[in-house]
Amino acid sequence: MNDKLARQVKILQWYAVILTLVVLVLAIYVIKSGRKGTVDVLTAHRINIVEPDGSLKLVISNAAQQHPGAVEGKEMSPRRRSAGLIFFNDDGTECGGLGYEGNKNAASFELSTDQYRNDQIMQMQYDEDSIGGVRSRSYGVRMWDRRDDLNLKYLIGLTDSLAQVHDSIAVAKAYAALRAKRPTVERLYLGKTRDKEVGLFIRDAAGRTRIRIGVDSLGQVIWEKLDTSGSVQR
Repeated sequence: MNDKLARQVKILQWYAVILTLVVLVLAIYVIKSGRKGTVDVLTAHRINIVEPDGSLKLVISNAAQQHPGAVEGKEMSPRRRSAGLIFFNDDGTECGGLGYEGNKNAASFELSTDQYRNDQIMQMQYDEDSIGGVRSRSYGVRMWDRRDDLNLKYLIGLTDSLAQVHDSIAVAKAYAALRAKRPTVERLYLGKTRDKEVGLFIRDAAGRTRIRIGVDSLGQVIWEKLDTSGSVQR
């Protein structure tokens, strides 16, 4: 080893010793001060909260780096998602979250609770957009029924498989058959609709509205019981 290289190695050794001492001093200061690394402001693009074993439990992220979601520990394909929070259960499956976004053209907010191994079943939601210069919005609480045998893992697998099929007619038939099985049915909405009705709207297991209680856009009281064909019964 020549003299120049020996000097460089010696400098690096001293640098490592000094850096180690600095880190130790800072660590001792933090421990004695009892602050536990507290900071006044933390700026980050994304924060992953994990368990001691490293399993992911919560993601706090901006839109650009938001987690795509996961089912049984397997990440979904990349997709656009809003900034917010996403929770994960012990199986590594997304189980709820909070998302928000907005600009002059559209705005939305949602706080969701997911069914185990499935998608959302309860959601507090706000949605607004502008079409032709006319603002339209709805906001309230929604509830859904979801079939256990047609869970999120099954639906994602089916979607991925159909994405490889180049026969558009066959793909359309497959999705029509899936819709006929009613994997998801909205059962309740409590809030304001885009038609400016405010009230409670309850649907049966087939998704048909059976009870409407509220006030319409003209201020008239809504108090209706409907049959399976949608006709109002006195």
